[in-house]
Formats: sequence, C-alpha cells, structure tokens
Amino acid sequence: MDNKKFKNILTQFFPRYIKILQPYRADIEAIRIEGHSSKMFNYHNNAHYQP
Repeated sequence: MDNKKFKNILTQFFPRYIKILQPYRADIEAIRIEGHSSKMFNYHNNAHYQP
C-alpha cells in the first residue's frame, strides 16, 4: 500500500477511534499503537497472518 493510501486510511480512522474512546477518557492512561511497515513483507509467506 502506498503512503498516500495509508495516510487516507488514518485520516478516516483516527477521528472515529478517538470519538469511541471519549467516554473512557478518564480511565485511559495511554494509547499505544504498535506495528511496523515493510515493503519486503509478504503475507502469503507468513504462517501467522490471518486476514
């Protein structure tokens, strides 16, 4: 996925995600988003990938 498509996905997703979390704001100490991106990654060769 190219950078432009990824930015578009985040632009659409993140505000909705924050809105859903708003009622729990007082109870949330931190939000950690972890992951990685690699042009070399190929999910067809990853035994742990589950679509």
